[in-house]
Amino acid sequence: MPQNVRGVVARYSQGEPVEAHQLQSAFRALMQGQLPDSLIAALLVALQVKGLEFQAIECVARVVREFLIPVRHSVAGPLVDLCGTGGDARATFNVSTTASFVVAAAGVRVAKHGNRSVSSTCGSADVLEALGLDLQLTPAQIATCLERVGIGFMFSPVHRPALPGLTRVRSELAIRTIFNVIGPLTNPAAASRQLLGVFSAELVPIMAQVLRALGSERALVVHGEDGLDEISLSGSTLVAELWDGDIRQYHLHPSDFGMKVCDLASLQVSSIDQARALCLEVLAGREGAPRDIVLLNSAAALYLGDRVESIAQGLELATGILDSGKAMQTYESLLSFTRGLRN
Repeated sequence: MPQNVRGVVARYSQGEPVEAHQLQSAFRALMQGQLPDSLIAALLVALQVKGLEFQAIECVARVVREFLIPVRHSVAGPLVDLCGTGGDARATFNVSTTASFVVAAAGVRVAKHGNRSVSSTCGSADVLEALGLDLQLTPAQIATCLERVGIGFMFSPVHRPALPGLTRVRSELAIRTIFNVIGPLTNPAAASRQLLGVFSAELVPIMAQVLRALGSERALVVHGEDGLDEISLSGSTLVAELWDGDIRQYHLHPSDFGMKVCDLASLQVSSIDQARALCLEVLAGREGAPRDIVLLNSAAALYLGDRVESIAQGLELATGILDSGKAMQTYESLLSFTRGLRN
């Protein structure tokens, strides 16, 4: 099998096409732990140099999904995931993670899927752990969280085979790889609605097409012109919206919603502790740019979850949720509930 993977790497390095079945075979070998670190690194770098294209992303996502340990739940109705690819090198606090509590508090169930940081300051798992949440819940316990609290967090390593080689290589490379974009496509609870931030404008239409091919019902794939993998407050955001099998592309700007444009510096953190503090400040209702960007991204997720008919309506609802303290209550409920599950 490693010899076949070497052939895939060689074809990429020579600019030759790689068939879907060849790429799938290579990544099945990776997921089964059959590849040495050197070959994992070569495969990831070769794909990155080639450029992330629709076929490669879809193929690898399907393979990784084969190996997932799923969260089997009884949630009826929309199930939303708010996530980003990471790798935007902007060192902002965890916007989508914070927004997840707002969205859940508004009655849209959230299946948040994430991991520790590989190349950024603080991943979603890092900040949630700092907030006191247990990352090692079983799939059955997470399903109970979704059903009873309305929100559950799935720590990626719990839901896939242990692959220390892959983890080690990604950490040592410290660059974006195809796994940055695969993670958001492999939600163990099979969330069919996604607010997905990506690290480049080129990926916006591609990821929308991949989500459609993988069966998503609705999605907003977003990229800020400032480089953020979120709906941005510092300028325009490129959006590809998937709905009923159709994809349309447009731009959003803070001024569309009467919001102030802000500098990225007001959203940046340099440690996990700072990210935790900022998340709690937003949930507590503190005014400022961090609150505003959380509101805007929450509004988009509420729109995806059929809770409102437009992002503008979502913004009004999200504002009321934060001001009422319900988002903080949802965080506290999840914290208390998960502690009870482990005791």
